[in-house]
Amino acid sequence: MFAKTDLAKFENVWDDHPKWVNQGAQKNFGQFAKRIGKEWSASQSAADAFNELFFRRAIARAIIFRGTEKIVSEQSWYNGGYRANIVAYTIAVMSEVCRRNI
Repeated sequence: MFAKTDLAKFENVWDDHPKWVNQGAQKNFGQFAKRIGKEWSASQSAADAFNELFFRRAIARAIIFRGTEKIVSEQSWYNGGYRANIVAYTIAVMSEVCRRNI
């Protein structure tokens, strides 16, 4: 289970907005709400854009995000600082690599 601010974090970092994620939960959620509001308005039907696939993708992104947090925390080089930044930019890079290879 996760909160709306977590969803914003998972979605924004994967959609190439790690800088928003690193601004903090509330500012990131504000950017997410604006972006999703535009997508909602632009879609012919909200059901087309925000459906079971959106839900499944959000869950997958949550698993990847939390897994990456755990991996970073367990590394010998990690000294306890800047984990949020490291995770956000790492996932943004993974997202870009996936986008280029499709």
